[in-house]
Amino acid sequence: MRCHGEAAIVWNHNSPIGADRPVGADGCPNRLTLSNCTCLVIALDEWRVESVEPDGVSTALGPGAVKAGDGASAGASRSVVIEQRDGRCAVAIDGLRVFDEAVGKRSGRIGVLGYTGSVCHVDRFAISDLGDVGWVSLLATDAIMGSGAAPDVWKEMSGQELRFGFG
Repeated sequence: MRCHGEAAIVWNHNSPIGADRPVGADGCPNRLTLSNCTCLVIALDEWRVESVEPDGVSTALGPGAVKAGDGASAGASRSVVIEQRDGRCAVAIDGLRVFDEAVGKRSGRIGVLGYTGSVCHVDRFAISDLGDVGWVSLLATDAIMGSGAAPDVWKEMSGQELRFGFG
């Protein structure tokens, strides 16, 4: 993985996917999309493992520094290995184990997220076949954006009867 800026490898992701607005290329991930997961956030000289609850509250499980002598330069290629088994998670960056703690037994989707202004290149993304069957729930904003509808046609509604509180 090579990144210019901050990026995250996300796993145990169990939230819906969708944009923060129903139309337009300048949309960002909805706040719900960035919740209910575990992630490794990595930047030029630091990393942190976070647990993000369904309400978006984030708890840092393990922050640390990437030493300058470890190839930490803008766009440098990094090897990241994440292993999760029996409720424990281990993270290695460039062959050095930087995190190994209990995180609880969870499962969910896996992905890579580049933050605003970041560019990421993933040369190899290998996943074992030991996982569970998964699914993806889409927010109404993603469905509307996918249909190519004009922005003045849609009006956002909110209410408890809607699955994610809005539609």
